Amino acid sequence: MENFTYFAASDIHGNIEALDEIIRLAEKEKADRLFIAGDLCPGYPAFALRLHNASFPYIAVKGNCDSLWDYRDSGLAVPKESIYFEMPDGRHIGMTHGHSIFSPDDFPFPLEKGDIFIQGHSHVPSLFKDDRGIIHLNPGSPSRPRSMDGATCAVIRKDEIGIHRIKDWKKIFSLSIH
Repeated sequence: MENFTYFAASDIHGNIEALDEIIRLAEKEKADRLFIAGDLCPGYPAFALRLHNASFPYIAVKGNCDSLWDYRDSGLAVPKESIYFEMPDGRHIGMTHGHSIFSPDDFPFPLEKGDIFIQGHSHVPSLFKDDRGIIHLNPGSPSRPRSMDGATCAVIRKDEIGIHRIKDWKKIFSLSIH
């Protein structure tokens, strides 16, 4: 089975310094992809340039604060409200912002045991496995955190998901995903 490293972030809210820090950390960790769970709020071309110059592709979904004007002004395409992504190990990532799709039950694609449901919106990091074995991940926010741990993001690897505090890269939550 192929190894992979994915980063997950949410609720960047137009903060280019937060975006730069996420990209820097993801490049340091040799990320294969960045998942952005809404409220990127790009607003100007520098956002598009930062994302396009990263050493990895990104996938974003639309959040409640993402406006058509922000995307038009940045030159980025308006993302969909949800995505369904197959990982190299056959499991899936379902991602939405969390303001209109609240759980895997509301998600438009099937999620099963071992799949990962990513959502943002609350700005509070969380990580748990539900009674069906679906992993729920909220990476928190790198720009407007609402937790005692401050700015956070998540790293998804073949065997583990970890939520890290950005300022010192301390892992504050982790979950084995064998």
